[in-house]
Amino acid sequence: MTFNQAGLLYSCTEAAETWDQVVEYRPARDFVFSATRLLRSLDDSADSPLWCEAAGLLRACRRLTCTVPLPFHAPELGFARSSVRLRQLADGMSGLAVSAHEELLEAIAALETLRRGSADPLGDCAREFLVLGRLDRAVLVFADRKFTVPVAESMRRRGVPVRVETYSVLRQDDVFEAAAAVGGPAWLPPWLLDAPRAENLAVVHYGFFREQVAQEPLFASAFDGAAAGRAVSRPVERARPYSVEAPASIGSAAAEGAAPLAADECSPAEEILTWLSGRGGRSGGADARDVHVEARIAVLSDGSHVLIPAAAHARVLAVDTGAEPGRRVAHLLAADLSCGDFLALRRSSHDRHVRERADALLGADGPRLREVQAAWKRQLQERVDRHARGIPGVAEDLRRRGAATANVAYWISEPCIRTRSQDDFAVVMRYLGRGEDAEAVWADLTRIDSAHRRAGHRYEADLEAALARCDVRRIAESGYDEVVLPSSHETVSVTRIDQFLPGVYQVPAYTLCSLRVSEDL
Repeated sequence: MTFNQAGLLYSCTEAAETWDQVVEYRPARDFVFSATRLLRSLDDSADSPLWCEAAGLLRACRRLTCTVPLPFHAPELGFARSSVRLRQLADGMSGLAVSAHEELLEAIAALETLRRGSADPLGDCAREFLVLGRLDRAVLVFADRKFTVPVAESMRRRGVPVRVETYSVLRQDDVFEAAAAVGGPAWLPPWLLDAPRAENLAVVHYGFFREQVAQEPLFASAFDGAAAGRAVSRPVERARPYSVEAPASIGSAAAEGAAPLAADECSPAEEILTWLSGRGGRSGGADARDVHVEARIAVLSDGSHVLIPAAAHARVLAVDTGAEPGRRVAHLLAADLSCGDFLALRRSSHDRHVRERADALLGADGPRLREVQAAWKRQLQERVDRHARGIPGVAEDLRRRGAATANVAYWISEPCIRTRSQDDFAVVMRYLGRGEDAEAVWADLTRIDSAHRRAGHRYEADLEAALARCDVRRIAESGYDEVVLPSSHETVSVTRIDQFLPGVYQVPAYTLCSLRVSEDL
């Protein structure tokens, strides 16, 4: 940021007007509270095999209703497809859990009423606000990059050809005359309000939520924590509710007198955590014995998220957009990552991708070597299963036999190839009754380890070459781009961390460091 840009930003922040703009539309309210009543009554049962798919569909439709400014019949929202599937699920539940079944039918009816209309209440409100100024100096922002193109087209068809972006554009150096930010108050990134990049900012949302829009007078955060003179204290103005007339609605008893939604309801964070709870061995290819590790959840500038390992020694693949060509790819300590750092991510984990490349390097001998790798880990897992104290008991046994380290949980996990120390590996093999094989097995595992290292280095070189062909400065400004690796033609997302969700979570190790988008949830 130049001094001139800083001056413009400071002037904008001093004069900025922020409006809390509530939208009212009865069919949206009927569906959101019908779905919420069912989800609240199900509580933990929402994750059961009987209810998990229906609950997931309702959560997703509820989130899209509240966060995406598109007409409800837009195919991108998928409400027609979701309502058909929900009907099928409801038919299969007939006669079971009577009260919950009735609540599901009511939520489906409300969703069908919603999606049959062409109303776009959030978009209408945003359009009415943005046309008050110059459209070439206006922007519409929301959370999920997946919908920016259809929303921009929808705005254009309705005579408002305005720039459409994710929230992250309001973290950059541009200053807008007007910005409409769509989404629940509790979901807004804190930096969007504490140092606004718009002279007039409207937070457009339905009035379903307990939290209200609040502005922290912390102009310092615009400079990543640097001191910046006097604070901004202009209050948020409560605008008159924007009401959209609805066609005759079936009405919903759930919407009458319903408690407002809390911050952890109807939010991307809710779906991320629900998705994680379903990865304890049931679905997604997970095995019940998959090793779990601690992780933080990072929300990225394109609206996706990634699970970052919390272990102090763990490293992740990052991109330094300010470095010279050939030095942009780096392995950073996961514990040192912060908002503003860029990651290079694929839809599958980095470890699994490197394994695929390593298998190609191992050639025809690969299957035999992988079986050698699997065999010692399988035998160690069997000892864990038989031991009365499980992993801690086996670790204690190995230490008594002379192992300097006994990271048994990692050794039996998918990413592990061998122990770090050959001496420790010899202890493990004797413990398994295969002491005479230790040297030969170690040699085979060393070949696999070497192939993984070469595959990793080639991948990083490939990524460096792809970045050399890109406008890295534009990536730094926008917070997101996709690059194509020259040798494999694979696509890698380079995206910025915009915030971390609070807390540390136990997650399967295979879910770490892979790009997760809303349709994964």
